[in-house]
Parts: sequence; C-alpha cells; structure tokens
Amino acid sequence: MLDSLALSVWSLQQLTLERGVPLGTLLDVIVDLGVSQIELNEDYVRLPEYRHLAGMRRLRAELESRGLKLLSTWFYTDFLGTVRISSRPALVEQLREYLLTAAELGAEQLTLPLGDGFDGIDVDKGRATLNEILVEVLPLAEATGVRIGIETGRSEGTFHTPGAVLRLVESFASPSLRMVPDFEAWRVSTSDLPLMHVETQAASSEPAPVSLFRACLPYAPIVHAKLLRLDENGDEPHFPLRELMAAIVESPIRHILEVEYEGWIPDVDPHLDCIEQTRQCLSLLRRMASHAIPATSLSAATGERGVLTE
Repeated sequence: MLDSLALSVWSLQQLTLERGVPLGTLLDVIVDLGVSQIELNEDYVRLPEYRHLAGMRRLRAELESRGLKLLSTWFYTDFLGTVRISSRPALVEQLREYLLTAAELGAEQLTLPLGDGFDGIDVDKGRATLNEILVEVLPLAEATGVRIGIETGRSEGTFHTPGAVLRLVESFASPSLRMVPDFEAWRVSTSDLPLMHVETQAASSEPAPVSLFRACLPYAPIVHAKLLRLDENGDEPHFPLRELMAAIVESPIRHILEVEYEGWIPDVDPHLDCIEQTRQCLSLLRRMASHAIPATSLSAATGERGVLTE
C-alpha cells in the first residue's frame, strides 16, 4: 500500500547548479509544495557549512524547524570499482562514515547505488566481494538504526539490475538491508525520449517487466518515482505508471513513494521551471493515488489526509 509521498531534493537541484540557490531556500519551496519528507543527496551534505559535526547538527535543526523529516540520504558509490582502485577496507570505512552521517542527520535510510564494476570483472568474485562488504557494514546499520537501501535504476548490467539487487537483498534476509527500485528501470521507449543513460551515452536494453517490480516491493519501503516529462494532459507517458502504481497499492506492506523529477537535465527540458514541473509531478501521483486508495489506508504518521489529495 502507499503510505505517503516524499520528494528528492534532486528534483529542484537545477536551481542550485544554475543560480546558486541555497539549500535553505529549496527546503522552503518543498514545504510550499506540501511535502514533509525528503531525500537529500551528497551534493548538499558535503557542502562546507554542513560537512562537520556542528554543521550536520545545524542542518538537522534546519530540517526540523520546517517540519521536514529526512527520509533518506543518498551517496554515489561504485562498490567494486572502489575496491579495485583502492581497497575493500577503505570502502568499508567510507560506507561506515556515510551511515554515521545519516544517523547524525536523523535519516531513516542510507541509499546507495552499487555501480556495475569494470570491464572484465569476474562475476562470481564480484558477487562474493559485494557480500563481504555488506557483512562488514551491516552491524553498524543495525547499531545506528539506519537501514541501507540499494538503489536499482538500470535494466541492464550485471550487479545493479533490479533482479541482481533483489537476489542480493534476499540472500541477507536482514531488515537493515533493503532495496530502492527506481522507475527508470521500467521506462519505456518513446519517440521523444530515447532509452539512453546519460552517464554512459549508451542505449539501454528493454525495460524490466512489471512483474519484477512487484517482486521487489516486499523489500522496498522506499520507491524512487523518477519522472521526466509530462504531456499536455499532465500525464507521464515514459513509464507504465498505472501498472507501477497498481503494484504499490496492492502490496501488503507500506511504501513511501519518493518523487524524483529529472526533466530539468540538459537532455530533457532544462528550459522549464523545475518548481512548477515538480508541483505537477506531485499532483499527478496524488491524483492517481487518490483514485486508487481509501483515505483510511494512509499513514497516520503523516498527520494529513492532504498528502495524497488535491
């Protein structure tokens, strides 16, 4: 079932990159959008004013003063690539630092992509290394109460596809290790937006089946709702939204749907107002959810029926 909506600050990051808008202003915008839970990526957590202990506590106070809950902190990682150029102990120490940062900020989850290693990697050794890393890191996740969420937003590759991440998380059977399916892995081919990932400039394979999305949901308290471009009717035709939303609604566990508007990137619609587009994305999902979910099924923790209504 759908618990509530949250918002990734990435949705508004164009304002910082292009105009230097500070995080505090973005937080005010998020409050105005009617959202009370956010994901904060490392670009902001690593800013000089927040980097050290006093800064992290100041950032936590800024969130709390606005009534915002830090649902997740997101850090980019490439587990196997880092081990290759550095060492496993160095990566483990880095991941522990991320966990402690998330705990200090009051985050519920540390969200990480795995990366996909490097050319020529031995698949069995790669999987063994991933297991060894997580075995070393999970005790701190359990001790801090910050779970690790492995983000999976690619439908091709070896280690970070939804199926591969699902198998990894299932093998640990730990509530401190979950997955974060991203709608990107289920994006469909359209004439206006090719199935291409910016990082590699390579065409993607076909989208993952919705049946795999359903299989991931028991391990996904947070789902990344990637959205790129709305049409003239306010719909998002680049993802099988109705099928994905139906899977979430029918799931027996609660899910927080974290909106990640990415249409502002240079490859899509950088000329559009990212605030207004984010507002429309939230409105779309609220509208879809209100048609499918009785108000009584919403989490009492949100304190507001308006989370999923117009």
